[in-house]
Amino acid sequence: MKTAVIYARFSCSKQREASIDDQIRACQEWAKANDYIIINTYTDSAQSGRTDERAAFQTMVSNAGESEAVLVYAWDRFSRDKYDFTIYKKKFKDKGCKVISITEPIAEGIEAVLLESMFEALAVIESERTAQRVKRGMTGNALKCLYNGNVIFGYDVDENGRYIVNDGESAIVNEVFDRKIAGESINSIAADLARRGIGSRGNPATYGFVYNMLRNERYTGVYIWGEVRKVGGMPMIIEPERFQLAQTSKSRRTNKREYPLSRKLLCPSCFSDMSGMGCKGRSKIYYYYRCKKCPDVKPIRADLLENEISNAIRDFLSDRKTALSIARTVEEVISGQGTELKVKGYQSQKKECERQIESLVDAVANGFDAKKAQSRIDLLESKLTELNRLIVTAQTATKFDVEEFADFLQFGATLTDSKLLEVFVYQVLINDNEIIVTLDYDIEKGKPARLTVCPKSKWWTISNASQISITIYQGFILIKFPRVA
Repeated sequence: MKTAVIYARFSCSKQREASIDDQIRACQEWAKANDYIIINTYTDSAQSGRTDERAAFQTMVSNAGESEAVLVYAWDRFSRDKYDFTIYKKKFKDKGCKVISITEPIAEGIEAVLLESMFEALAVIESERTAQRVKRGMTGNALKCLYNGNVIFGYDVDENGRYIVNDGESAIVNEVFDRKIAGESINSIAADLARRGIGSRGNPATYGFVYNMLRNERYTGVYIWGEVRKVGGMPMIIEPERFQLAQTSKSRRTNKREYPLSRKLLCPSCFSDMSGMGCKGRSKIYYYYRCKKCPDVKPIRADLLENEISNAIRDFLSDRKTALSIARTVEEVISGQGTELKVKGYQSQKKECERQIESLVDAVANGFDAKKAQSRIDLLESKLTELNRLIVTAQTATKFDVEEFADFLQFGATLTDSKLLEVFVYQVLINDNEIIVTLDYDIEKGKPARLTVCPKSKWWTISNASQISITIYQGFILIKFPRVA
């Protein structure tokens, strides 16, 4: 028996997806009746025959020679372009494979050449007629301001085919216009959106994505399709004045790169601030953090370090359960070990004050100047009163708000990379195998922390999740995670 493959295609403008099954079934029946064995089947869904850029079709072409014949339901399923038709039919012929239409058979002989050309011409004519009918229908839709296949970021389409605002995406559109008006470059905006996972059709944002958005007049409520243009034809997202302002605003030009870890990153050797620097390579400039005081400390790539820290923090803190777990552990330290140590310290100072007062009283009884002794006793009693107040305050302090602190952690996870590093991170220290990040939060006072790192200080690790840990240091929160090699 002879071998054959089947090729089936349907066009989105004319047929339904089920027509592929109909084509395959008809080809299988024909093959059985004509002693052909089907060894493969290729299908292209919603693909026009006027182009050869069809995935399954090209795969079949690359596999030409695997069978003796290609079966199609009709010639226009194979191609609607007269040039493609002839070129690809010859490619199969050169591989010893013929293309057969099961519903438009061509007899062998001299007449076959003329008949085949006629079928090709009919397919091209029908394709042109279909294109005209489709265009007429789409023009009718456009006059009614209906969806015509244009997917626009910021909009959805309702059941009646009309554009409606997508709240989440429209917020991004407004953000892009605001940032452009403020002078930010398109490249910078696109890079930030891409890092946040924002883009079109599952692809991260690019320069072109932002550029086209900023110049898409549809956001001002103007419906545009072909030569059809209707003001107020779709919902407005950007006011015309803001749209024009975005077109004329110029990006801030600067040769300096922003370093969000500037004055936050500490040198692992001398604990001084590491500053940003640029180093020109063959085709681009590379940016680093370096310590001016320690030439032996290797500079650190700025983009890699910033991404590493922001991604680690965001991944770790974005989960609510994880944030609550950290908050509860911090609560235990504050209400347990931290408070207990504080009260014990105050009580120790109180005992020392009481001992000194007793000593002064004994000294007066033994002839010491009473006036001098009383002055000293007054100071000690004043200190004793303050210590008693501190002990009571510590013992009755307001309970640590777990939910509020978890909200704080999760808020940081929602920020962009640059904002996360700018407002959420207070200090960063890098060792050979780990990175230690100090959150900009004082867990006792509920306000930004101010921490001086001391390498000899004792750290109490209180929570572990995977390879990342949260650490308490003098009442401040530190995140420690392994450094990526």
